[in-house]
Amino acid sequence: MKHWHQAVISYLIPLEWVAITTAIAALLLIAIFDVSPLFPGLDSAVFAVQHYIVGAAFSLGVSLALTRSDQSRSLQNVMIDAVRGVIAFTLIVYLHFNFKLWAQLINPMLFDSIYQKIDELLWPLVLLAKLISIGFEPIKQAMPNAYHDVFVYLFFSSFILFSFHPRARKHCGEQITCIALILSLGGLSYAIAPAWGPFIYAPSPNDVTETIQTQMASFQEAFIQTNGASYTGQYFVAALAAMPSLHSAHTVALWIYARRHLPWLGYAYLPAVAFILTEAIASRWHYFIDLIAGIAIALLCDKISRKLHNSAPRYTKLQHNLSCIKTHQFP
Repeated sequence: MKHWHQAVISYLIPLEWVAITTAIAALLLIAIFDVSPLFPGLDSAVFAVQHYIVGAAFSLGVSLALTRSDQSRSLQNVMIDAVRGVIAFTLIVYLHFNFKLWAQLINPMLFDSIYQKIDELLWPLVLLAKLISIGFEPIKQAMPNAYHDVFVYLFFSSFILFSFHPRARKHCGEQITCIALILSLGGLSYAIAPAWGPFIYAPSPNDVTETIQTQMASFQEAFIQTNGASYTGQYFVAALAAMPSLHSAHTVALWIYARRHLPWLGYAYLPAVAFILTEAIASRWHYFIDLIAGIAIALLCDKISRKLHNSAPRYTKLQHNLSCIKTHQFP
C-alpha cells in the first residue's frame, strides 16, 4: 500500500501531465499576481473548439481505435483514454488563452521598440521574407484571411493524415502532446517580454488583417487600462501577443512531425510553412525575432513530448498499474 501513489502517478497519460503542470502554473499566477480566471463567450468558445479541440479529439479517438486491436485493448478502455486526452487538452487550451490575456497584466512593459530596432538590424532578412510573401499573392487574393486559414488547414491535415496512416497514427498522441506543450509553455512565455506587433508602426497591407489588428488593439488597450475590468467573453481569443510567434511554433512542430514520420507530407508542407513564416512578417503580425523564439519553443516542446512518451510505455505499464489500483496490490 505504501507505493500506491507511484501507480497512480505512472497511470497519468502525457497530456494529463501537461494539463496538471499547466494548471499548477495558472494557480501560481493567480496567487502571485492577483489575476482572475477569464471565461469565453459563446463565439469564442466555438472558435476554440473548432480550431483546436475538434481536431485533437478526432485524432485521439481515431488513432486509438485503429491501434486497439494491435494492443489487445477493449473499446471501453480506448474510449476512456480518448476522453481523458480530450479533457486534458481542453483544459490546456482554456488556460493558454488565460495566459495570453494575463500576460500584460502580469508584465505591463512592452518591448515593441526593441524588437522594431532588431528588425531594422535584420532588415535584409525582413525584406527577404516580404519578397517571398509576394509569391503567395494569388493565395492571399483567393483567401483574404489566408494567414489564419492556411494555418488551420495545416492543423487539420496533420490530425487527419496521422490518424489514418498505419505508421504515423501511433505518434498521434505524441504530436498532440507537443501542440499542448506549445500552448502551455508558449502561453506562459507571453508575459516574459510582451509586444503587440509591428502593425503599431505601420498598418498591414492586407485590409482584412488591418481591420482585425485594429479591433484587437482597441480591446487590448481598454483591457490593460482597466486592469482587466473591461473584459467580456467575446474577446477571450482576441488578446495581442507577438512574442513569441506560436503560429510559427505550431507550424514548425507540425512540419517536424510530418518530416519524421511521413516524409512525403513534410515535403508537401514546405510551401505552407514558407507562407506562414513569411506572411507573419509581411502582414505585420510579428517581428523577425518572434519567429526565432517560436521556432525555439517548437524544438523544445518536440524534445519534451518525445521524452514524455518514450519514458512511459503507454499500453503495458498503465494497464498493469490500473490493475494494481483496483486490487490494492502494489510492489
